[in-house]
Amino acid sequence: MPSIRSSELTKEHIKLLTLVSEGYEGKDLSRILFCHNSTVKRLMSDIFEKLGANNRAHAVGIAYRTGKLT
Repeated sequence: MPSIRSSELTKEHIKLLTLVSEGYEGKDLSRILFCHNSTVKRLMSDIFEKLGANNRAHAVGIAYRTGKLT
């Protein structure tokens, strides 16, 4: 299992992961979070790196397994 630096996941990261787990993507995420699509992409990239994930589904799965999402 990847090493998780959980203290580095921000509230914004958790909010984004929650929305992704609910099925939101692309422009919907940008609209809900009141940010540009490039910001969403950067945040997802940060999440992938911090969780050791390869994609959104992998990141959500790791977050659930480690208790970051409930």
